[in-house]
This record gives sequence, C-alpha cells and structure tokens, in this order.
Amino acid sequence: GGKYGMKDMVKIGKEGEAYNKYEYSNCGLVAGDELSVEELLKGLMVVSGNDAALALAKNSAKTEKDFVKKMNAKAQELGLKDSKFYNSSGLTEEVKDKKYKNEMSAQDLFDLSKYILEKYPETRDYGQMDVLRDKKRKYVGYSTLPLRDEMPGIEGLKTGFTDEAKYCFTGLFDMNKEDPDQDYDLITVVMGAETPEIRATTTKELVG
Repeated sequence: GGKYGMKDMVKIGKEGEAYNKYEYSNCGLVAGDELSVEELLKGLMVVSGNDAALALAKNSAKTEKDFVKKMNAKAQELGLKDSKFYNSSGLTEEVKDKKYKNEMSAQDLFDLSKYILEKYPETRDYGQMDVLRDKKRKYVGYSTLPLRDEMPGIEGLKTGFTDEAKYCFTGLFDMNKEDPDQDYDLITVVMGAETPEIRATTTKELVG
C-alpha cells in the first residue's frame, strides 16, 4: 500500500501548516495548497521542508502514526539496527515533558543513502537544484546543501538539525568532478557538528 505517482496531487490540510514557522526548515505550505508528489519531494529534498515530509507521509498512509509504523518496518527490513522513528520529519517531539527523539547511527544513514541511490537514482536530480520556485504559491526557497560553491562534485543529499543531534549532513559526491583520476561516488556522513561551518569543514576533510 501507499504507492502513488509523481504527478498525483496532494491537498494540504490544516496540520500541514504546523511546520510552516521560522524555526523550522519548510517550503511555505498552507492549508488548501495543492502540490504534486514530485513538488513535495523537491520541497523535502531541496529546502529540507519538514512541512513537505508531513504532507508526503499523510499521502502515503491514513495518519502520520501509520506512516511511522511503515518507516520503522522498512528500517527493520533494510537491517538498520540503530534506527527508531517517531515522526516523519526527524524533529524531536515533546509530549507531556517526555522527549521523543528519532534515532539513526552514522552507519545506518550510510546504508540507507546507498539503498536510496541504487533504488531511486533520480534522487540525485534534487541535489542539482540551487533554487526551488513555485509561481503558483509565490514561493522561492534555496538549497540547504552546504559547499555548493566550493565543491563541483556535490550532488546531494540531505542536511539536518535538532538540538540533540546538532548539525548533520549526509553528502553525495561524484568524485570524478573533484578529481578526473577518480571515478566513483562518495557518501559522507557528519553528525553532531556544533555549527554549520564545522559541518561543512568536516565534510570537506572526509572528501579529502
């Protein structure tokens, strides 16, 4: 279940606005908006839209809770032993003074990224986009990927931040664009960086 096409339209409900606040990365969704699955994936991958993540989750399952069950089942199926999800966005949730923190190890992030790139190679396309524009909604957002101006080989994948995990980045590099003698892809995983600058510098060091 939960299969849908890239052109399928998704109507944003009231809860879709929950992450449309300055403190969250979002793609400006408000109730009543209608976007295709493809547009929402761009909102998720290019500008790290937490609101897009929720909209996609609710399109795939009746409720976000049901989608999270699917996420955890998929993690088990893929052998991601150190992964536990509580929501679709990855943000920490506080309910009655108890914090629910999504968990993943660096190894799990690497394994999941490798799986996604092999099964869904079109994921790379999102990494090429500097700007996301939606004339219909008068929305303009910029790629959250670091190092775009410094490293020609960068092709993705995803930034993240929570107070607990600090600044994180799973990077994808086409090493042939970094060095013509190299002919392979490199996936980097940086977690727990205190600042975006440290996250970027550490990634550069990993690429070497």
